[in-house]
Amino acid sequence: MTTPRSSIPTSYLALYEDILMPVVKIVTPSGVGSGVIIGTTDKHRLTQISIITAAHVVGDLSEVVIHIYDYQYGQPV
Repeated sequence: MTTPRSSIPTSYLALYEDILMPVVKIVTPSGVGSGVIIGTTDKHRLTQISIITAAHVVGDLSEVVIHIYDYQYGQPV
């Protein structure tokens, strides 16, 4: 169940954005992990994104699938 962004009390909105919005799902052939966005070149277009994750999530892979979510609707972007 996903909470719509509009239903979050204003006092919690900044904390919600700081904690949940930068989290991404990382999908590899061997499983799923998570990461955190630590920087972008263009916030609105997401053209180049820097993500930090644990080494065991990506292993020796040179490519992985990243799911970035729109937390307003709880859906992948």
